[in-house]
Parts: sequence; C-alpha cells; structure tokens
Amino acid sequence: MKINELGNLFGIISMITFVLDALLIVQYVLRSLSLYTVAKRRGSLNPGYAWVPVIWTWTLGGICDQYDGRRGIQRKWRTVLLTTTMIAAAGFLLAYGLILVEAARLVDVSQNFTYDEAVEALAESLSSFGGTYVLLAVMAIAASAYNVCRSICLFKLFESCRPNDAVKLLLLSLMVPFAEPFCLISCKNYDLGLQKQELPPYNP
Repeated sequence: MKINELGNLFGIISMITFVLDALLIVQYVLRSLSLYTVAKRRGSLNPGYAWVPVIWTWTLGGICDQYDGRRGIQRKWRTVLLTTTMIAAAGFLLAYGLILVEAARLVDVSQNFTYDEAVEALAESLSSFGGTYVLLAVMAIAASAYNVCRSICLFKLFESCRPNDAVKLLLLSLMVPFAEPFCLISCKNYDLGLQKQELPPYNP
C-alpha cells in the first residue's frame, strides 16, 4: 500500500472514530440527563447515580421498581440490572486481560513470529485454557440477561411517561442505533402513565 493511500486510510479511520466518540458522548449526556430528571422529579434517592457509568442502571431499575410498586407489584429491577451489568463487564475485562497477557507472553517468547503465526499461536494457547471460554460464556449469558431486563425496564419507563407511545419508543430504541437516548429525552418531562395520587417515597 502506498504512503498516500495509507494516510487516507488513517484519515478515514480517524474521522469514523471521532464521529463514534461524539455519538457516544451525546448518548451518555442525553440518557443521564433523562434518567436524572425523571428520578429527581419522582423523589428517588440518589438520582445522581444516573451520571455514573454502569451505576446508571441502578437509577433506571429504581424508576421501574417505583412504577411497579404503585401498581402493587414488587420487583427488584435495580438489583438485577446492576448485577447483570457488573457480571458481564467483569467477564469481558477478565477475558480481555487474559488475552493480552497471553499475547504479551508469546511476544516475549519469540520476536520472529509472522503475523499469521502469532495469531495462530495465540489461538492455540487460548484454546488450551478453557477458562477463557468459561469467562466468555458467563459474559454472554449475563449480557443477554441484561439486555432483556433493560428492554423491559425501558418499556416500563416509557409506559410511565408516555403510555400511548411506549411501544413505538421501545421499538425505536431497540432497532435504530443511537435512538435510545433521544427516546428517553423525549420522555423526561412527562408522567402521563402515573396515577394522580402523590408518589410514595423511594426506598432502595
């Protein structure tokens, strides 16, 4: 590949990375602002958790627990969401760390590997260590459970804010990339699905 072509490729990759980073920041701000606004208005404890990575799931689950509680349903969505998120994240980080350690060991063993030989050696080394697959399996199961629970909680939040649009907002959140924070921000000032009596205090 020529130097000019390589420079163009790096430029394209840099631009794509910049756009994705910008979208992730916008997603983070809109989602956090929406959850914080709803949680604070409904009297939830620690609404600031909505701004903390990973811990924001506690706020989402708490909003849903409160909504279910008003209808006589006792759930622990906040605990389920936070637990599955942390298990999935821990499994990913452990598996990723194991791969990095093994790759570093192979580099130390020999600097004469070609790229294909290094990839093949790494695959063989990891395949001989079953723990990697166990970690990845745990991560996949936890991630699947989290996605299911998060979808349920999103629907409950949409239903408590804008019941007539709950299904539409959920489908947009699930099917359109980066649509979820915009659906959340469209609900942050509404409580149309709640009964008119005063909200009970939120007790985590």
